[in-house]
Amino acid sequence: MNSRQPKRFPTAPWIIGLLLVVLGYALAFLLDGAAPSLLVQTASKDWPSTTGVITHSDVIEESSVDDDSSYRADIRAHYQVDRKKYRLYEIYPGHSALGSSSNIELVRLSSRYRVGKSVPVYFNPLDPGEAVLETGVHGRTLFILAFAIVPAALGVWLLLWAIRDTSHWIGQLFNKRPNSPLHADEVAIVDPIEHADLKVAYGLYEDAVRSLNDAIEKEPARPDLILKLLEVHLASDDDAAFIAAAKKYRNRLSASDWAKVQQRGNNNV
Repeated sequence: MNSRQPKRFPTAPWIIGLLLVVLGYALAFLLDGAAPSLLVQTASKDWPSTTGVITHSDVIEESSVDDDSSYRADIRAHYQVDRKKYRLYEIYPGHSALGSSSNIELVRLSSRYRVGKSVPVYFNPLDPGEAVLETGVHGRTLFILAFAIVPAALGVWLLLWAIRDTSHWIGQLFNKRPNSPLHADEVAIVDPIEHADLKVAYGLYEDAVRSLNDAIEKEPARPDLILKLLEVHLASDDDAAFIAAAKKYRNRLSASDWAKVQQRGNNNV
């Protein structure tokens, strides 16, 4: 009899894993559009450049509900590509206004891009209206993505765990069916002969032989187990094992049973 406790459907890992993956996705794609911005920032390294003129450069202070101040740099420029005029609003790809809790760095940035200054403008050759003042991957983007990877990776790990346990749970359901036990060791069968018949039905001859040998050791007074063992050897076309088992257990069989064995073995024992 199988004493192991049946597995339950892994509901909690599925729910928690999905929530963590969704959280990671939200952080990566919705918070500043970090994931899409990373692709554009990486591509911007190869963008061509033209000359533009700074038209607006300012550091704006913003107050929150709890009276904490934050700052953002608002820098704009005009530029031309193929004699067509465009307006620039982004410093980095995906960042039209860099924010910070301190205005020192932003003041320096604004000073570097003062109004009226001619600066190189990097534009997307496929869409010249998309342009930036500085190319490459921004540290803020990497920070957001690194922060998003943590819950996403944990969620994926939980989902893999859930998939494994779900497959075991499904297999357990099928193994409980008396008509389709692919793993006969996990099916509660009392009689060793029925157990062996079940294994033979699925071609598990070695398992059937092993099970019958164990049963014979536990119940040596049962000649029907010996006859079943010999029958399994014949069914698996293992004549050598049949002859060896017949000679080993000959003294435990009655005259009539031994006559049956000789008849089945074509008098080779």
